[in-house]
Amino acid sequence: MNKLCIIMILSAFLMSCGGDDPISRIFKLKAVKNVQVYATDDEIADLEKEAGKYEALVDKKIEASDNLVQVYESLGMRYLYRKDWNSAINALEKSISHGNEKDTVFQKLGTAYANRGAVLNSQDDFLNAEAYYKKTLSINNSNIDAKYGLGLLYYYKLDRKNEGYEIIRQLTVDIKDFYPARFAYGRMEYEENNKNAALGIFQSIYNDLSAVKENPEVADYKKSAKENIDRIISETGSSI
Repeated sequence: MNKLCIIMILSAFLMSCGGDDPISRIFKLKAVKNVQVYATDDEIADLEKEAGKYEALVDKKIEASDNLVQVYESLGMRYLYRKDWNSAINALEKSISHGNEKDTVFQKLGTAYANRGAVLNSQDDFLNAEAYYKKTLSINNSNIDAKYGLGLLYYYKLDRKNEGYEIIRQLTVDIKDFYPARFAYGRMEYEENNKNAALGIFQSIYNDLSAVKENPEVADYKKSAKENIDRIISETGSSI
């Protein structure tokens, strides 16, 4: 039986069903959430050149280290956008080493490790991702991207399904309009063979979205929810 196509829509990106590991695609897509820039070769070359310039000045000017925090964070963001996980990890770790203590940079580093772990099937990377997600939440317990990433990590990659399920479920309670969590919750119920519960989740998503102003992102969410509703109905004979 084909797996239910749970489409995680983050920013302007859409995950669709296919033959590759769906969880790898969830992590990859998660990595580009909130990336608002395009990563051209020239931009990356310029940032690397700028980093080199400030590295040479670190011993002379404390301001150089402050600049490196931003330069390496920007590089990390662009590498995440390009799904260059090794380079993203390197850049974000350098940003942290120069004093970046923002919760978002730790969250993005966790995401980069989770993505690389999905590609390499590396338990060490998954454990690093867990550590950075937890670090994020120790700084800002309201970082929903870290909670979301940690929930997926536990459920799909670290054999801690109950914990992952509960994190995602609680996100759907706390932040009703965080639709990636609601889609993930529906998928988890489906994979636990609670298909009627999954059907109810996707129906609820579709109904809620039908009550808000239409835009391309809302349209994508609604399309995805409807596809999941139709698939479950076809498998179970349930009706709306």
